[in-house]
Amino acid sequence: LNEEELMKLRMLFLTMMIFMFVAAFCAGDAKAVSIEFGITAEKTKMGDSDYQDPNYGAGFHHIVVDGADVYASNSNNFGSENSVVLETSHDGGLTWERSTTIAHAPSLYLTNVPIALGAYQANKIIHMLWCDTPNPPGGLIYANSYPANVWSQVRVKGEIPVTGYEQSMAAGSSGDVHILFGSSNGNIYYTNSIDNGATFSGPTVMAAASNSEPSLAIDSIGNLFAAWNCDTGTCFSKKMAGGQWTVPVVVSNEYYPSIAVKDSNNIYIGWATGGSQSPYYVYVAASTNGGSTWTTTTVYSGTSQYSVYNASLAVSASGTLNIAWSANGNNLFSRSSNGQQWSAPVIAMKNGRMPNIAVDSSGKVYMYDSEYGNSAYFTKER
Repeated sequence: LNEEELMKLRMLFLTMMIFMFVAAFCAGDAKAVSIEFGITAEKTKMGDSDYQDPNYGAGFHHIVVDGADVYASNSNNFGSENSVVLETSHDGGLTWERSTTIAHAPSLYLTNVPIALGAYQANKIIHMLWCDTPNPPGGLIYANSYPANVWSQVRVKGEIPVTGYEQSMAAGSSGDVHILFGSSNGNIYYTNSIDNGATFSGPTVMAAASNSEPSLAIDSIGNLFAAWNCDTGTCFSKKMAGGQWTVPVVVSNEYYPSIAVKDSNNIYIGWATGGSQSPYYVYVAASTNGGSTWTTTTVYSGTSQYSVYNASLAVSASGTLNIAWSANGNNLFSRSSNGQQWSAPVIAMKNGRMPNIAVDSSGKVYMYDSEYGNSAYFTKER
């Protein structure tokens, strides 16, 4: 080859290398730039019931997904009636059925309404939980339903003064249901059912004194993992199937955690914190050894016109982490494949305040919220 031909080959090689570098860079950043919410519109209004008006209990709602079936819980009021409702979609959130009113009464507390999916004798079961009175002695009401929408209700045992907003629930695949709830004496209590909610054990103290806001998760083999507000920030404990709750350990000095698990080793806790006009932060702590040690990563920091709160964390079957939070009057979202590098936040839902997210089997994220006390809305990652 002469000098001119060699120069052409060098230029061709250099061009190919630059092209490969750019392609690799773009591919590596694809998750950051491809996150987009809104399956048919920015957000979809969910169904209405006889005991519903534009006065939802914003923030006291949860969402779960199973294939094309999506279920969401909420509490709201209609005149003098307060109610607990279930929202249902059977096409992945494209359309929503008329709301199912699970309970209604003038004295019903507009409370947190955890929802969970479990299984019993090969049947998928929907589980819901709420507090039925606004003041002590209070009480937890549990309800479940087979897909045929035949609901049964029981009162969870115990005369312990229940704090209305502080409940979390998880369900397994063998008719087991697990509940953590806060009380006015500062304890967090644990109760469970092994007969698909027909009866519950007498509540026992999981964490004593100056504790609140539990967040509960379950893995595929029935191990339980809990995070909650304790004296110095967020505490963590776990209960392996058939065992006892471990001694609590402090994970962070932040409060109001959201916990998610991939398996018994890989556990994640998220927070969003910050006041008006002050720096705000979104964090995630990760453990790869069952909670023995933790590594905390900052997802995002910045400033906001409004308080920043309500982190909602979800992990996909492949281990991808997803977190949503409220800031500047909108719901923001970020994702990480390894818990260390996070995508730039995107606005997932405008005019939101307390997002709750779930992830489907393909890793797509579903978000549920109410618009500052107005109707409930849903959006889904494209």
